[in-house]
Amino acid sequence: MGKETWARNDDALVDVFAIAGDRELTVDVARSWTDQQCQEAEEWAWALHFRASDNPRVKVPPMPAHVRDLPIAQVEWGAAPAATEGE
Repeated sequence: MGKETWARNDDALVDVFAIAGDRELTVDVARSWTDQQCQEAEEWAWALHFRASDNPRVKVPPMPAHVRDLPIAQVEWGAAPAATEGE
C-alpha cells in the first residue's frame, strides 16, 4: 500500500470535533493552526470518537497541547429537539 496523503480541510476538522464531543473548535481557530497542528488534532479527535463508539482496541493518542487550550464542549446528552408548532 502507498502512503496515505492528508489534505487540510478546516470545516471538516470542526465537524470532527463536534462528533468527538470533547472540545469546542471554531473555523477561525482551526485556520490559525499550522498544517501539523491540524493533522495532530484531527487524528486525536477521530481516535477519541472511534474509541467512544465501544471500540476498546482503538488507541487514543495524547491530547495535543494546542487542543488542550480549547474550551470544553458543552454537550446536552439526551436533549430532545424543540418541537415546532403543529406537531
